[in-house]
Amino acid sequence: MGNRPHQEDRYKILRPGELLGPESGLTLFAVFDGHGGDGVVNYIERNLSRILADQLQSHEAVEQAVRKCFQEVDDQLRRKGEEGGSTVSLGLVDVEKGSLVIADLGDSYAFISVPSAKKSSGFDVVKLSHKQSPGQKSERRRIERAGGVVDEDIGGPRVGELRFQGWLFLNSLW
Repeated sequence: MGNRPHQEDRYKILRPGELLGPESGLTLFAVFDGHGGDGVVNYIERNLSRILADQLQSHEAVEQAVRKCFQEVDDQLRRKGEEGGSTVSLGLVDVEKGSLVIADLGDSYAFISVPSAKKSSGFDVVKLSHKQSPGQKSERRRIERAGGVVDEDIGGPRVGELRFQGWLFLNSLW
């Protein structure tokens, strides 16, 4: 929380059946790291899962539905004129199919714990996300093409004027 008077981070967990109805084995885990106020992160916490459910019902590929969901939320935030931004790390686990899709934007990373390959008991932690930095030339160009600004005045490159901060990384496992 730092020196802010309130927390700007949020999370959402939906058990099987809560995202797409009782017949669905899809589970949602998401963490939202609010930046520059809590208006954007509150909107995302309240609306992302509903928009994602709509997109999942409209698209065959989960990855396409997640991408469309993030675009739709960003468009809605832009129309509302909300100040601030948010990163996101999202995991969709289909307990019936045994699949996992990870999506993240910005500096929120996803990890998974897996049985250790080196020890007879215990677990290893595997990072599923790739580092995204507005200081990288390719990322700076992508941010600026999307209408964002990279601010160097606050101790290092940070993204400004984009609602969802960073680029979408999708990782399907299993």
